[in-house]
Amino acid sequence: MAIEEAFGVTIEDSEAETLVTPAAVIDLVFGKLRTSDERVCVTQRAFYLIRKGLIRTLGVSRRSVTIHSEIRLLAKGKSEPQVWDDLRTAVGARRWPALARPGWLVACLWLLSASIFGVLLVHYHWLFAAAAAGVAAMIGSRLTVRYRNRIPGPYSRVEKLVPMAATSEAILWTRDQVAAVVKKLVIEQLGLREYHYREEADFVKELGMG
Repeated sequence: MAIEEAFGVTIEDSEAETLVTPAAVIDLVFGKLRTSDERVCVTQRAFYLIRKGLIRTLGVSRRSVTIHSEIRLLAKGKSEPQVWDDLRTAVGARRWPALARPGWLVACLWLLSASIFGVLLVHYHWLFAAAAAGVAAMIGSRLTVRYRNRIPGPYSRVEKLVPMAATSEAILWTRDQVAAVVKKLVIEQLGLREYHYREEADFVKELGMG
């Protein structure tokens, strides 16, 4: 899942069964991306895509968009759902964060769950109270899906969108760049020391994947 999210690709179950080494993962992912022999910084290219998308979507100047720009501020006065959808289209990202509920609505849902838990805790076992509060939160979450109309706070800053933009069809990857990302993810996911990592190492027999 981490590999799919990082590159914006889909790995079928039948393909996953053949991925016994990092090298196999690299080759599979590389084959699903637009590739190039020329090494260009993916992060820089992703930023340029976002900046171009914001200029086209919001009509802002090139100077006003930096890596630290707040998209919500740039989009002030405009429909955030429309801006978010237009920006995704302009960037061409395979993966994109969903819109968020307004802060006040999130606070109300939390308050409702906490209230239900507190009231039931007085008369019933805490497990029942917790389960009831959880169910209420789940129902409330589903009923308020249509009220997702805000650009998500964690992704409002341009730099936070760069990994998403890196999944764009417009990004060209070299095998070395794919290999570097796969190496980073494998080390993080399996808790390895860097010197334990080898592209030809078997995930189960040598890298301890359970």
